[in-house]
Amino acid sequence: MEFLSNFMEFLGNLIHKFFTQYAVYVVLIIVSLKSNKNEKRIKNLEERVEELERLQ
Repeated sequence: MEFLSNFMEFLGNLIHKFFTQYAVYVVLIIVSLKSNKNEKRIKNLEERVEELERLQ
């Protein structure tokens, strides 16, 4: 009985660690995707500004 409770506690800790680490990775992936989109938008805006400066 003692072994079973220790084993269940070990499993719980393992699952908890996995999910907290997994959540961190998911957040990092989402943040990196958003920053990539923002970089593309910034590049487009810079190109438009350069075109407007050339036209003037």
